[in-house]
Amino acid sequence: TSRYEEPSIRAKCAQLGVRLIPKGLAGFVPIRVEGVAPGAGLKSDTPVQVEPSGYRILLIDDDATIGLAWSVYQKELGIGKLSHFQNLEAVQSQKIDPAQFDCCFVDKNIDHSAYDGAATIAWLRAHGARRIVLASGEAVEELRAGPLAAQVDAICPEKIPAALTPYL
Repeated sequence: TSRYEEPSIRAKCAQLGVRLIPKGLAGFVPIRVEGVAPGAGLKSDTPVQVEPSGYRILLIDDDATIGLAWSVYQKELGIGKLSHFQNLEAVQSQKIDPAQFDCCFVDKNIDHSAYDGAATIAWLRAHGARRIVLASGEAVEELRAGPLAAQVDAICPEKIPAALTPYL
């Protein structure tokens, strides 16, 4: 609403246990109200933390062109934060926490790295990655029959998926 400062509107929202979102913040979802259980009454001084809309994606692929292509489709895929690294060493050097991402997309073959796809996936898993998707562009049937299939949550047949929802 654009009338979010009116006491009567705030009181009614608190009574109903709904969150009040100022009209100018409608594109920023989800909005979390810290310290308030869902359905609890809200007070006008309740702190609100706004997160940018979209998924948080970690991409590990040694091909810079693939990273660029992901960034071109970022908005279309609903990605709010895209972090692309060409190998695990780059992820580690930046002290990236994989648990902070909704999904990690990993290439099977990573050149110029001491870590291959299997070692990268194992490291992500050990460091709390929520979802790991193998996105190598190779035939899905061959990947499903390979040893990496058991280590990932999903296999993406394309280097850049048409949609993220099947992998989340």
